[in-house]
Amino acid sequence: MIRIAANAVLSMFWLYARLKSFSLSEVACNVSVVTTDYTSELLSDTHDLALVYCDGNISGWDCVSVVGGELIPAAAPEIAEQAELAGMFSNEQAVDNIPPILEYINLTPDWINWQIWLKRIGLPEVSKWNTVQCNSYVQSIGKALYGEGVALVNVPMMKEELDSGALVKIGTKGLIPKKSYHLCRKQNVSLSQNAKDLFEFLAG
Repeated sequence: MIRIAANAVLSMFWLYARLKSFSLSEVACNVSVVTTDYTSELLSDTHDLALVYCDGNISGWDCVSVVGGELIPAAAPEIAEQAELAGMFSNEQAVDNIPPILEYINLTPDWINWQIWLKRIGLPEVSKWNTVQCNSYVQSIGKALYGEGVALVNVPMMKEELDSGALVKIGTKGLIPKKSYHLCRKQNVSLSQNAKDLFEFLAG
């Protein structure tokens, strides 16, 4: 049994689809997924592999970037249309009659939420926007899909939702963070062949 750890959103929108493909491959084996949003728990010695949002430099671990890309505002089609008509994210000041942004608390300093994104893009601070506070980033994506507001979307991670039109980009602004999701394995620890196969499958 291979143990791999990842946070909730990466597990749901990236990892599970790839594990399905892995399970149908010639190198398939049993895989246990541990889901946690805390970096210290992701890097537990009990895991064979971990998916961690970082700069690729973690002491004692070898890391390969697997999911990077741009962070953009996106929403369900009708909400995206409303936002575009209102000029959302295109002006220095928020305007009336814009849909809410779906904010969430950063559980680690590395994450980027609306508060950080708006500041780096040079838009008004989050307190000036119509905001709905979500319990998690995953919940913010769920609310966006149900037409309840605008989510901050990682383009590669949400490729299926964006390609299908379930979520639509709003405006032209985006942010490419310096950090990305990395597939990590402990240094100086011999992996089983099954764990090596899974590492190579996900890294490829």
